[in-house]
Amino acid sequence: ELRLRSCGHGRLPLTRLPNRWGTTMSLPRYSAFDGDASAATSEEDVEVPPVAAVSETNPFYAQRDDKANLLPNPSQTSASLSDQPKRSPRLMPPPSKATTSEPTETSPCVVVERSIYLSRKQSKSNEDEGLQRIGCLFGGVVDDYQRRLPHYISDWTSDVLSPKALSASMFTFFSTFASTVALGAVISRNTACEDSFQGTDDDFQCKEGSSFLGITEYLLMNSIAGMFHAIVGCQPLLVLRPTGPITSFLTLMFQVAKSLKLPFLAYLSATGLFVGAYMLGVAALELSRYIKYMTRFIHDIFAVFVCSIYIVDGFIGMIGRFIDDDPDNLDSADHSVGEALFAVVLSVLLVGTSFCLYWMSESTMLSERINHFLVDYSLTIASLVCILISYLPCGSIYVERVDIPDQDKAALPSPSLELADGNQRSWFVDEIWDQFTAKLILAAAVTGIPIVIFFYFDQNISSLLCQKDEMHLKKGKYFHSSFMLMGVFDVLGPSLLGMPFVTGSLPHSPQLVKALESKSTKSSDLDDPNASRMTTYKVWENRVTPFFFYLLIGVVLVFPFSRWAIKTIPTSVVDGILMFVGLAGVFETQLWQRIRLLLTHSSKYTYKYPYETLRPVYRIHLWTAIQILALALAWILNGLAMGLSVLSPLGLCFPLVIVALVPVRNYLLPRLFTEQEIDLLDSDESHEALASEGTIAF
Repeated sequence: ELRLRSCGHGRLPLTRLPNRWGTTMSLPRYSAFDGDASAATSEEDVEVPPVAAVSETNPFYAQRDDKANLLPNPSQTSASLSDQPKRSPRLMPPPSKATTSEPTETSPCVVVERSIYLSRKQSKSNEDEGLQRIGCLFGGVVDDYQRRLPHYISDWTSDVLSPKALSASMFTFFSTFASTVALGAVISRNTACEDSFQGTDDDFQCKEGSSFLGITEYLLMNSIAGMFHAIVGCQPLLVLRPTGPITSFLTLMFQVAKSLKLPFLAYLSATGLFVGAYMLGVAALELSRYIKYMTRFIHDIFAVFVCSIYIVDGFIGMIGRFIDDDPDNLDSADHSVGEALFAVVLSVLLVGTSFCLYWMSESTMLSERINHFLVDYSLTIASLVCILISYLPCGSIYVERVDIPDQDKAALPSPSLELADGNQRSWFVDEIWDQFTAKLILAAAVTGIPIVIFFYFDQNISSLLCQKDEMHLKKGKYFHSSFMLMGVFDVLGPSLLGMPFVTGSLPHSPQLVKALESKSTKSSDLDDPNASRMTTYKVWENRVTPFFFYLLIGVVLVFPFSRWAIKTIPTSVVDGILMFVGLAGVFETQLWQRIRLLLTHSSKYTYKYPYETLRPVYRIHLWTAIQILALALAWILNGLAMGLSVLSPLGLCFPLVIVALVPVRNYLLPRLFTEQEIDLLDSDESHEALASEGTIAF
């Protein structure tokens, strides 16, 4: 990369400078090449010899190495520069606008950069939108709202007038609701009240068999926080919910509470206070701007780790029926092998049907409109089909279905936790604040640190991936305000209501943006079948779509009919949805594409991505192996802590693996790979994206 700067000269005419790469660079005409500044005030251009000749005749620039990187020669004084012979200018045709740019009055510096991919059309300022430093407390938050406010009316009106708004809402409802129900069932098992853990306050002992957290808390927190974020958030398309990693954190916190003899709800409430305070501090100091230094290397590892949690949860739920020995379940069903096999069939059928419909966009079997309809409602159609098939056995095989706690006459459903006296706990947990001790507060303060570290990556990478340039969003990019709102939710939810944390969700956030995207392809010449084709993209950015599916999640818990409808969903279908959502997210990563290359001969490469041109191919596989190693290390820490309660504090440290990837990427990998190899392997774009001149996004 070549950087030449000429600062402090105000607005200057420019000169085209050829180099040995065959490209041109724009420089201020007032430079050492022109001698007197007054000789370069006309509007004509001055021809400058190639770089090699310039470096030989003008000692102001000296070659640093064989790559012709030119740096100022510190030994050359300004006096000696005046002795250099002046070059006679020769008139040249005016330079084209594509190769010439002028500095502005507010930015007098001229920066000339040579990138390996000269066809990239997006500027650096556009890539870093929303991540620039403002320089005052909550300055980034204020900047987010100032940029989003002009679009607020269109978010509720014009951009809702598309069939995509409804189809995307239903797609995200099924994927979000099913995974939230599944994770709620997981946390209900993991936080079940036992004789060995009754808390420390006799007035707040739980009844054995109930759970501190469950499906009700997960769904309510998802619905309330989501609707509020859809109304006031700067990026409403960011899907927030209690995620798989949050479930892992809560499970580890429950085990820590047991090992330290702490009341769990009080421990959760105090941790929420610290987590929210830490997150608000991050938003106030604009620390989210450093997420721009996270490259595709880290994005892929993090995305695959999060998505793999969904896959593992669904797979364990599917095969767990073969080893289910819970005596409470045996009272109502025989849990035969036939039941387990039928459940596996439903899970596999949902995954297969969903992907068959999800990939119909590439099919020519049906019309384009029908294909798009099947893609938009792929998960909805597959779920309905599997629910209908689940009733075919007609009682001959027991089918386990989603169980939502019964609702009394109250407007809101009751919490999952049942106290020893037979009553449900109240929603507000302020009565347990008197259980705060120095030991509990210290444990909560320490526990909040790794949680916030993980939320920093989870929230900001989710925001980054759903707002990338290839997502074709046109209403701006927002990071600081979303992180601040997550901090507010993570204070109010756990600390006041005893609910779980929420954060931005992968892969749901990018999937929602894709579900709202419509594209059309037109030929540049209708009479010529071989003419180039132009693809037009439109993302229907609105607030109604996320608000509607968050509302549906909350409605499920309120109205009797909706509760009955949810109870018709087999748990095996929920397991299948978890696996589909996780697999769909993994398939979108370049890490998965390079894993496939491990089993593909180099002659069969499609060359869709720049790294496929790299030779020898073992360099590609070495990069992939490093990412797999980091992914395995994160799973080892998480898995050991989940399996052994004595290692539960260690499990809280798995976000440090993600933190360690930053120095690995910035310091270790440059020692193992050349700069050109890193440019190819860590590229965000495919060859099609780099080379397509006929693509318009609006």
